[in-house]
Amino acid sequence: MASIVKQPNGKWRARLRPEPGSPQVRRHFDKRTEAQAWVATIKADALRGTVLDQSGRKTTVRQYAEAWRAAQPHRPRTETSVAGALRKHIYPTLGDRPISSVRHSDVQAAVGKWSQTLAPTTVAYVHATLSSILRAAVNDHLRADNPCKGVTLPRQTRTPVHPLTSSQVSVLLERLPESMLAPSLLALGCGLRAGEVFGLRVSDVDLLRGTVNVRQQRGSDEKIGPPKTPASMRSVPLPATVRDALAAHMTLRGLHAGSDVLLFVLRRNTAQMQFRKAADDVGLTSFRFHDLRHTYASMLIEAGESVKVVQSRLGHAKASETLDTYAHLFPDSEAGTVRAVDAFLTGSAAKSSTG
Repeated sequence: MASIVKQPNGKWRARLRPEPGSPQVRRHFDKRTEAQAWVATIKADALRGTVLDQSGRKTTVRQYAEAWRAAQPHRPRTETSVAGALRKHIYPTLGDRPISSVRHSDVQAAVGKWSQTLAPTTVAYVHATLSSILRAAVNDHLRADNPCKGVTLPRQTRTPVHPLTSSQVSVLLERLPESMLAPSLLALGCGLRAGEVFGLRVSDVDLLRGTVNVRQQRGSDEKIGPPKTPASMRSVPLPATVRDALAAHMTLRGLHAGSDVLLFVLRRNTAQMQFRKAADDVGLTSFRFHDLRHTYASMLIEAGESVKVVQSRLGHAKASETLDTYAHLFPDSEAGTVRAVDAFLTGSAAKSSTG
């Protein structure tokens, strides 16, 4: 049963219980017609089963986001990224707003503000984080829709991958400290990510069959966990050069085939710092350890391997991910296209003249 009563201050108080057994909700309005419209809306929502939890009027974006974040099964690296997006960008802009009051125009304004100082990819990540939170709020009936939908984001331009040449690789390998030679050859010769390289166990390397099996990774916090995606679980063939380097490394460290100890004990962050220093010393100032993986991909493409093979070797979930990153490295088939069309048209013309 709903009631609408005029208060001594001239406001109209509307009060009702949306559903049997649910908490009573109330709001104050300047006009009786506004109160009546609100009551009608709540009743209609109750019939449709879409009654909003009125606590959304008091719960702020910050309060809800912290509860949401604590409940997510994020990996450490993702948790750090999400926490940074919230703390640095979302909370200063929208954190104190009631989560039910955030409008599409508010999100668009926030995106415009972020775009003034952040790269387009960062803006997209912050927006995606906010969208996940507001989508969860919709599922919790704290709001009716997700205002992040339809927001215009700054256009992203992917920086083309520029792999090393053979001569640059030779110079870099000579400069690397001995402790970094085997890990670098593994990334270069098998296309493994840094976390995959430093998460390998001795048992993951089969020198006899010439394969390396990616089954786990080591995060930047040194914790061992599953690979980036299910597609990252893969077996990659070992080139002879890499196999010899790994065999020498295992002999030097006294590692026995089949043991479950880590193949490399060097801390991941320390290893990447050593790599960057060596790259800087030979003039490759923008080259990162991850770029060895890009160079591996370029070698496969140059050798004529298909997109699907490159995707499989790199552990990409979709071929589109491979193409988005390496499309510019695949050879231009312009000459082949012209030959194919000419051959088809020439054949058609010949058939026409004899018909």
